[in-house]
Amino acid sequence: MIKDTIKKIKDSKFKIIVVGDIMLDHSVYGNVNRICPEAPVPVVFKKEDIYSLGGAGNVVTNLVALESRVDLITITGEDDGYKRISDLLSNISVNSSAIIFSNRPTTVKQRIFSYDHHQMIRIDSEETHDIDKNTVDTIISWFFKKIKDEDSKVVAISDYNKGLFTEDLCQQIIAESKRLNKITVVDPKGNNYEKYKNCDVIKPNQKELEDFVGHKMLSDEDIMESAFKMRDFVNCQTVIVTVGIQGVRYVHEDGYYRMPLKGVDVFDVTGAGDAFLAAFCSAIASDCGLWDSVYFANYYSSIYVTKPNTSEVLLSEIEKEIEKEIL
Repeated sequence: MIKDTIKKIKDSKFKIIVVGDIMLDHSVYGNVNRICPEAPVPVVFKKEDIYSLGGAGNVVTNLVALESRVDLITITGEDDGYKRISDLLSNISVNSSAIIFSNRPTTVKQRIFSYDHHQMIRIDSEETHDIDKNTVDTIISWFFKKIKDEDSKVVAISDYNKGLFTEDLCQQIIAESKRLNKITVVDPKGNNYEKYKNCDVIKPNQKELEDFVGHKMLSDEDIMESAFKMRDFVNCQTVIVTVGIQGVRYVHEDGYYRMPLKGVDVFDVTGAGDAFLAAFCSAIASDCGLWDSVYFANYYSSIYVTKPNTSEVLLSEIEKEIEKEIL
């Protein structure tokens, strides 16, 4: 089944438009061999800085790893963060012309690690107020231009609740996508689900679904009932819920489906939701069907979480993993 999905993805000419909150991930690695005399914290002797794309940028990175064609629309500050993001996108042959400068700095997440991959702290630099009307209008102008491309089939909305997705912006994107028969897939964040109304697919994790219904979910029945509530409220076709090591649950039409996670040793779940979104969009854009697309995204994510930080998974790695399982 996965082999067929991979073949369809490789043969696909369709494009995915990613609209979302891009971030710069800055990982600092060093040696730790003593405790600070001023406070009971480790002293890190910095040895290495690694920069990578986070948020919507991680979705794009994984789509490229999956050999999918991709367009990106996002915002940054006019600063060093933008320059690094632009260079990183150039390295994977993604055009950065639709990066719009906003009146805020680029979101940067700095993580401090020892060389055994133990994370000690994360420092966030960001502003999350809503973007202004001029920025909304510029994004819409870029979006309307790109969505007209007949090869554009799926729109991925990667919302990290940083102020990019105002209700007006989100609804314009969804309405124009619907008008042109494009598929909209939303990775939500925050408390305003009105802005996602009429999308095709929405993909919350378990905590986001709990926040939506206002209570903890203690059973599969809770997840099923809550997912149907979200589907009815958002007026979408499908709700896909990622539930960590338990895998995926989703509702479509009148059905509720369970899909366990492939058995792996989890190393790092950072960016796993981005990886799932990328893999799902890549498969659904390649006419793989809903079940096969969810199955592929679940499989892809299970390999992704065995890697440190935000590391993409190549199609060739999936093929090798499949061969190992056959043997």
